[in-house]
Amino acid sequence: MQTIKNPVPITNGHFETATEEIILGGEVYNITKVTNFDELFERMVSENADGGDNDDSIPYWTEIWPSSIALAEFILENKELVDKKKVLELGCGLGIPGIAAARAGAKVTFSDLHPDALYFARLNAQNNKVTSAKYKTEDWKKTAPVNEYEVLIASDVSYERTAFPFLIKAFRNLLAPKGIVLLSEPGRQYARSFFSLLSNNGFRCTRHIKKDVLRNDIHTNVNVLILSKAN
Repeated sequence: MQTIKNPVPITNGHFETATEEIILGGEVYNITKVTNFDELFERMVSENADGGDNDDSIPYWTEIWPSSIALAEFILENKELVDKKKVLELGCGLGIPGIAAARAGAKVTFSDLHPDALYFARLNAQNNKVTSAKYKTEDWKKTAPVNEYEVLIASDVSYERTAFPFLIKAFRNLLAPKGIVLLSEPGRQYARSFFSLLSNNGFRCTRHIKKDVLRNDIHTNVNVLILSKAN
């Protein structure tokens, strides 16, 4: 599914990076990721030593996750879901699903809480022939009810139980009438409670498939879902 081509680390501020080739839809995508996660995590712990728990500061966005690959592949296999539509990627990280959507004809806005993530999403988008996207800082815990996006992309966002109610509220606030959510999740057991909450809050699953992603010699069976408002 993907190969590494000359992943020579370079220095960009306090980030060490490598560019990886990923094959999506039969085409090569060049994705720059951050390789010094442990260093960044230790710095985050040190900076928040007196402030208690702050999961939002953990730099999960630095890595290429199987869920992002699965969702990008699904989008490229179903381009009609996003073509010519206004799309928002929530918690975009490195931007892989949003890049796939843009390449499939969507009008994409990349969003993330972390400005550094948006920097890398922009870099990756530009390096993969995406030139007209928008980028904005978005905290999904504080979304306003704009209801303007025809498609929301959410890759591996249900990793913290405490975030579930905020995610559901964000879906409601951001999704246009008759819009859909494209969601991927790597089979975590506690994500079932998130799916139950979605159902209890007026969302229904109209399609659910599983995609096997091989990454770093590990197979991950990723859930990919299409969600819509039940009313």
